[in-house]
Amino acid sequence: YAVVRLRADASEAFLKRADLAQFDVIHFATHALVDEARMDRTALALAPGDGEDGLVTPSELAGLHLAARLVVLSACETAGGKLLQGEGVAGLTAPLLAAGAQVVVATKWRIGDESTGRMVDDFYRALAHGQPVGAALRSAKLAAIRRHAPASEWAAFSVVGDPMVTIGLRQPEQSPIPWILAIIGGGLVLLGITKARKGRALSAKRSAPGA
Repeated sequence: YAVVRLRADASEAFLKRADLAQFDVIHFATHALVDEARMDRTALALAPGDGEDGLVTPSELAGLHLAARLVVLSACETAGGKLLQGEGVAGLTAPLLAAGAQVVVATKWRIGDESTGRMVDDFYRALAHGQPVGAALRSAKLAAIRRHAPASEWAAFSVVGDPMVTIGLRQPEQSPIPWILAIIGGGLVLLGITKARKGRALSAKRSAPGA
């Protein structure tokens, strides 16, 4: 099953109050603020409201309770951050791993929503064919190269965490999964696989195209 939150519904308040432990995949299609000099200026941008400003800081991400096999940060420069000697990069990815995610797919530089949509679509299709996260991302990049897509559409994406994680996704038989409808425009997509139906096709509880 899937939960899709778009625009005002993709809020910081929802992220903090939802039972995130039930979701295997969490996909953020939004904006990010990454300052390589100051950690207090780094945040993931969601909708404000209900007492929240909409800027999810690294410490707030670390405070989430996740059991996600995969978190995708489809936003600009989400793999960046402040370089700490002996500790690596402190930014948005490490807090998500600390919160319980097994692997995070993030970006090293600025990306465009529409221009990278096809690459992300290919990534999820590869996951649905049983490829682990690292191999699925490689397959999506090779597909982009074969169709002569510019490197700006695919090269920014990288894997942080365990690249061998597999996700029990399957493409619905009636039509291709319209991943691109969920990832274009500000939104938050959460995918869960119930124990009783694990490995079967996912259906969307809520779905609407972004603008």
